Amino acid sequence: SAEARLLMGSILLLADDGHGAIKEFERAIELNPKLPTLRAWYGRALMRMGDGEKAKAAFKDELAANPNDFDANLYLGALLRQDKLFDDAFGYLSRAVQLRPRDQYAHYHLAAVYAALGKPNEARPLLESVTREHPDFIEAHVLLAFVYYRLNRTEDGKREQVIIQKLNAEQQAKQPGVNQNTGIWEMVCVDGCLSRWSILLSDLQSFTTAFLTIHAFIDADGWLARSITDQACEGAASRKHWPRTC
Repeated sequence: SAEARLLMGSILLLADDGHGAIKEFERAIELNPKLPTLRAWYGRALMRMGDGEKAKAAFKDELAANPNDFDANLYLGALLRQDKLFDDAFGYLSRAVQLRPRDQYAHYHLAAVYAALGKPNEARPLLESVTREHPDFIEAHVLLAFVYYRLNRTEDGKREQVIIQKLNAEQQAKQPGVNQNTGIWEMVCVDGCLSRWSILLSDLQSFTTAFLTIHAFIDADGWLARSITDQACEGAASRKHWPRTC
């Protein structure tokens, strides 16, 4: 049945088998294309395999039938933010926050959109909430530091920098073969960056992909981002882990 295929596909996706999940979801769509949440799961699997365009189409199909699907709103908003379509992303991410007011990753993405739109005052409380709930979430601390500096709250920005350095050192210590003298910007591409980010959004199990946050810097403050991006790509190249934007 379509329900059984959906269940199996979701299990495979959470087990990091994107190819297997896509096959199950496509079979489920053949059996029952109107099954609730199916297109959202399919979109997540496509994201996991790096097919952003098909993923966006799947999320839009889900939202056409169910505008209040949280995952479809969240991930479509995140993809549109990646494409720098901030106004469109804002609508979907705002709805995601409305649907699940305590979901911190929705808060994070909405805050990143605010930062990209030059609205640090709106981004700040969202990021402060995220870092309280998930104190090990490096990307949120990085973006919060940036927001504090934009608001001329230098001491708060410095405090976040100390936290970032501490978290980064802890992450480096857990990764054999990584130069312990490198900084956070050289570490950001180690996990394959954008090709793996979708699964991280839902699980919050790894915080080594701060390259995502660099997109917010690029949008909000290009001169800072250029320096950061150059360092990140140099570090990635030394390990043969090239992000798509390098």
